[in-house]
Amino acid sequence: MYSVKNDVTDNKLNDAYERLSKNIRSADKILYLQERGRIASIQGNFEGSIADWEAAFANIEKNRMKATVSMSKLAGEAAGMMINDNAIPYAGKSYELVFLHTFQIYNYLGKGDLSGALVEARRANNEQTYALEQHHKELAKVKQDIQEAQVDSDTFQDALQKGYKEMAFAAGKVKTSFQNPYTYYLSGVLYEMTDDLDNAYIAYKQALELTPDNTILRANVMRLGKRLRMNSDLAHFSKLFGSIEESPWPRKDQGRLVVIYEDGWIPAKEQIKIPIYFNKRSYTVAMPYYDFGWKNMTALSIKAPKRWLGKTEPLCWVRSLAAKALVEDYPRIFLRQLLRLVTKTELQNKADKEDRTLRGITSLASLLSENADRRSWLTLPDTVQVADFFLPEGTYPLEFQSRKADNKIRNVHIEEGKTTLIRVIRLGSKLYINAFNQPKA
Repeated sequence: MYSVKNDVTDNKLNDAYERLSKNIRSADKILYLQERGRIASIQGNFEGSIADWEAAFANIEKNRMKATVSMSKLAGEAAGMMINDNAIPYAGKSYELVFLHTFQIYNYLGKGDLSGALVEARRANNEQTYALEQHHKELAKVKQDIQEAQVDSDTFQDALQKGYKEMAFAAGKVKTSFQNPYTYYLSGVLYEMTDDLDNAYIAYKQALELTPDNTILRANVMRLGKRLRMNSDLAHFSKLFGSIEESPWPRKDQGRLVVIYEDGWIPAKEQIKIPIYFNKRSYTVAMPYYDFGWKNMTALSIKAPKRWLGKTEPLCWVRSLAAKALVEDYPRIFLRQLLRLVTKTELQNKADKEDRTLRGITSLASLLSENADRRSWLTLPDTVQVADFFLPEGTYPLEFQSRKADNKIRNVHIEEGKTTLIRVIRLGSKLYINAFNQPKA
């Protein structure tokens, strides 16, 4: 992915796309489809991006629908137990799957298909509900497995703390890894496009619950809440946040401008070796972790001719979702690592007794194969921000300014009573900008 990222920051998107295509049929095809679909979407290749992400969804659903474990999965899990977690085919993380549907919204808007975009918004929200249900089930199952493996809680908790103490603060900033305020906010914008104010209000409220400091979310909740006469809700929010600057209902000659700013790359996982003591023996467990903490966002400023419109506000810290996902997955990862080490030790002991050459080979193989699984979707943004304005109808040469990238001017048309959605993606020193005018319902 290092070369892929370099291609993108050098504006060589076709080269990046081709690099990813070489691995599209590998055991990790879901991961490569996610990456390639993202590159295609940035290019404006909406059809290609839709195809890649639908293929990713199909493979994910295939894995979910298997009532019994297939031989190929058994083989993958067995290889993972003997070698390392990288031998298990990549299945995607819940927060990544939510992003797949969220990003797919832009592809359908790019095709002028509002109904298709709304379907993806519903799929994204359904994915979040499904992930919550599965999270509780899997957590209970892992706890049971840990008890059956007779791993004492002190050993597990000590290893856990050593593994993620550096990223714990970032992970603690979000409730779960799969509840995404970006998804909720974008869904609210789509619902407003079709005058479905009830669902728009619900979506904005869900986003606000996850990012309560965002004044844009607060203003939109108040705006729709007053229109829908949600008096008890408004009283609650006024008590919670104090005085809120309400986003006024647009005048008849105005349209809406929504700017979504996806900033940077999500960091890659690192590896840490953790010494543990189990069954009266010392082991070293290789665990993935994120070598980062909390990060404040750098805003994007938006200027119209002779007028500064405003700047973006924080909406979603993707790095925190990723960190939370890893923390949620740590019990399962740790248990697999520990059981694998016990299995390898038993093989080593057998080799010690039978053959000196075999002993050396198994020892070397064990050392070389003990690596953490660092795979993840690496073309995701690091952070997501939002700005929201009502402007008189017209065409504006808007200037987008970032301290981390070259400024860029883009002509943007605002239509009376309609929404124009601008997606700005910063990668390196370059801003990629796509404009989506509200399609017909």
